[in-house]
Amino acid sequence: MRLRAFIFFIFAGLILGPTGPTLAAPPARAAKTPTPSPTAQSPVPLDYEFESLKKEAVAGDAEAQFVISQQLMVWNLETVKDPAKKKENFLEALQWLRRSADQEYPRAMTALGEIYEYGSKKYSTVFGISDKGVNIPRDKAEARRWYQKAADLKELEAMIKLATFCATGVAGPKDPVAAQKLIQMARDKAVSQNNKDILPSLAEIYEKGHIVPKDLAMAIKLYDQAAKLGSFEAKAKYDEMRAKGQPRP
Repeated sequence: MRLRAFIFFIFAGLILGPTGPTLAAPPARAAKTPTPSPTAQSPVPLDYEFESLKKEAVAGDAEAQFVISQQLMVWNLETVKDPAKKKENFLEALQWLRRSADQEYPRAMTALGEIYEYGSKKYSTVFGISDKGVNIPRDKAEARRWYQKAADLKELEAMIKLATFCATGVAGPKDPVAAQKLIQMARDKAVSQNNKDILPSLAEIYEKGHIVPKDLAMAIKLYDQAAKLGSFEAKAKYDEMRAKGQPRP
């Protein structure tokens, strides 16, 4: 499930405004992704599937570690009310996320980069908890390092994040050519994979002329593809562009 209501990620995810942190959605894992069923007695439901997944995480499975980290954060948003428990979950989520990123799991590296980009205080605000004892300062250089590592493995969200950093010279050299190349590579991969979650973001980049030259024909083409894959966001943008006279792709 992608969390856009607040709005990881994430990875898809949780976003604070157009440039805020993303809580990436856990990747699909056949018969392994937990389906929480909260009860009054158990504010954080640790069902059998979750416990099974956690065993994999403890055994060193990087994907399981990432899914565990995201699930704990999802529970913090949707279920847990007690601030102390929220903080406990958040700290545990960070530990699992770091372990997954250290094994170079691409989505975990992107999510960790976002935490460094915005700092733990921003996430503490999201969850309504004190950041005392968490204390991950904003570190754009560290964020860029993790985005670079994930982008090297062709992780789509990391490629877009890194392109933004390169285009504006954040925490490193300004390189518009490299930024445009990253967006083109991300576009080609998203198109070939029919990635309805990433396509609207890329379409907006082309529509607004951010990072790459403005290209309305490409923008509406990407919106159209995402809309046909079921993206309501892309359908609304496609209809808006058509209403303004943009030809069909």
